[in-house]
Amino acid sequence: MTATDPTEKKSRGRVLVVDDSAIVLAVCRERLEEAGYEVNVRESALGTSAMVIRDRPDAVLMDVDLPGLSGDQIASLIRKNDAGEGTPIIILHSGLTAQVLGGMVEECGAAGYIQKTDDDALFISQFNQIFLRAQGK
Repeated sequence: MTATDPTEKKSRGRVLVVDDSAIVLAVCRERLEEAGYEVNVRESALGTSAMVIRDRPDAVLMDVDLPGLSGDQIASLIRKNDAGEGTPIIILHSGLTAQVLGGMVEECGAAGYIQKTDDDALFISQFNQIFLRAQGK
């Protein structure tokens, strides 16, 4: 298909997924692409801010438990440096309580959080809800 092909699907947005697990990256990529998003992935916290500045994704989905800097620390750095210029950052986690995550989201300026799950529909529903809310839709 070419860029002018009328049958080509329009992207819902560009998402950067940051997680140190290759399996989580592959699952998130597959789920988001099936939902109509363009996806880039990154296995390391290092360089994430630069990638956000360079690529200007429409959203960043970031694991909390990254080696080196945690996802909430990276989100805070992006917000401090205005690197994201309003790019919603969605925290991805597997075991923290809603109370801890809510505080983390507020403190680092993230748009919300999603729990890692095997339920594809729930994952996409939660992502869409946070993404659209962050865009004011």
